[in-house]
Amino acid sequence: MNNLFSTRLANHHRHLQKYLRFILNDSFVVILTFLFGGATLYYSQLLKQLPTPFYPGRFVALAICILLLLVGKLATLLKSADRLFLLPKEQEMNRFLDQARNYSLILPAIVLAFGLGFLMPLIKVSLGWDLASYPMILIGLIGLKFADLQAKRQAVYQLTKQKRQMARTVWWIGSILALVGLFFVHWLIFYLIVLLVNLHFFSQQKRLQTSLIDWEFTIDSEQKRMYRIYRFINLFTDVPFIESKMRKMRGAQWLFERVSKKQTQTYSYLFIHRFMRSDEYFGQVLRLLFLGGVCLLAVDDWRFSLVVSGLFLYLITFQIIPLMTQYQSQVLTRLYPVAKEIKEKNFYAILRWVLSMSALIFILVSLLTIQLHLVPFVVLGNIVIVVILQGAYVPMRLKKMQY
Repeated sequence: MNNLFSTRLANHHRHLQKYLRFILNDSFVVILTFLFGGATLYYSQLLKQLPTPFYPGRFVALAICILLLLVGKLATLLKSADRLFLLPKEQEMNRFLDQARNYSLILPAIVLAFGLGFLMPLIKVSLGWDLASYPMILIGLIGLKFADLQAKRQAVYQLTKQKRQMARTVWWIGSILALVGLFFVHWLIFYLIVLLVNLHFFSQQKRLQTSLIDWEFTIDSEQKRMYRIYRFINLFTDVPFIESKMRKMRGAQWLFERVSKKQTQTYSYLFIHRFMRSDEYFGQVLRLLFLGGVCLLAVDDWRFSLVVSGLFLYLITFQIIPLMTQYQSQVLTRLYPVAKEIKEKNFYAILRWVLSMSALIFILVSLLTIQLHLVPFVVLGNIVIVVILQGAYVPMRLKKMQY
């Protein structure tokens, strides 16, 4: 049992590293660099326009700190079979869960360090604090995140739903009061509340150490955590662990009926049904459109706007490409005499429709922030991006696929 978590963790890292090279590819890193540089420039220009002290900045800093604290779940790395094979070792699981909690703190601590570093100029403008206050705030925030993971560690035991909700409520109230104390009262109040919240959860853990583990709840929580990770990876490459959920989509029946029933539109009918009814495609595209729209609302430079639009149009295209192979294993599509050229033509028609609608949405969102005389550049830029993606990138990808 002493080496179980370290073994699981090593296997977990090897498993995720297979997908890391698809996420951190050269083009995506370049786009992220441009986004970060543009955001930094915009942020610095905004700060120069703010008065000193900027009192509303305290509320903004508090809200951002809360959002940063929400990053990171308890990674137990438990599997479905553990409810049977680890059951005899249940009383020895405390060390395993402590290791899981400590490991789960690493990513949130890194996010807090970078997020707080990005927030410090606003804190300086709002409160007049210099960079020397950075480690003081960071240690306190990590303490609050540790308490959050303690609450989630406590939830693995067989507790009622009300007790789990009470633990979350205690953490929420403690975190908000601590941050209010930091930004509006005195930093000593902040540290005092952080200490009290952690003492509360330590006392609860000591009391629950001999309790039985709720295996169903804990394993289900871990599977949901991994599913969220796979959903993110699925934005960049195919993940076999993602199961599609099909919906009837009665509201889109009018769209299905508009597709011609001619033989030349056979795959158009199949592709549009698959796209609209599957969360793997339609749901992902909606989420990317929402994220892209939110990012564009924060941009007032047309060049930076095109970089954001290009990034999200690329991700949308990447999501749609696997649609081409969806009916690869269907025997009837092999027996039915439909030429490969017709299949390609139908696929490109669906792709062109999705990209055109996505680009139109991004252009309309950009109208809210971009000066009117620069809008033609945004429109032309989005058209060029769509043409490049459909005319160059997608054919290159399809050549590597067997369909």
